Amino acid sequence: DIGEASGLEVEVSVEKGRNLPTQKGGSSGSLHCAVQVGSSQSATQTEEVPLGVAVKWNTPAFRLPAQSEADLIAVMLIAKVAGEPDVPIGHIAVPVSRVVSTQKEEGWYEIRTQAGQVVR
Repeated sequence: DIGEASGLEVEVSVEKGRNLPTQKGGSSGSLHCAVQVGSSQSATQTEEVPLGVAVKWNTPAFRLPAQSEADLIAVMLIAKVAGEPDVPIGHIAVPVSRVVSTQKEEGWYEIRTQAGQVVR
C-alpha cells in the first residue's frame, strides 16, 4: 500500500518487491527501502531483506507528515553489500494528492532510475 491520507499525515506500507534486478557476480547482500514524504526531514526505512528477484518486507506501516497535497511520497530501493557503500537501485514516487483523492492507494509500481528509466 502506498498510503492512506489522514489530515496531512500519510501512512505508507512497503510489503513486497518483484522482478527486482539481481546482483551481478553472485554477491550476497540485502535490500531495504527508504521512505520520505516531500522535503520533510522525517524519513524512515524498512528492515533489510536478502537480495532476490522477489522479496517480502515485514516492516510495520510508517506514518509520515506531509506539508501539502503537492508533496510526493518517495520510496527508494537500496542495495547493501558488506564492505561496500549502499547502492541506490531506483525509486517510485506517488503524489500525496492521489492518495488524498482516493483515500487509499494500492498496487505494484515500476522502479525508476533518477533519469526516469524503468529498472530491469
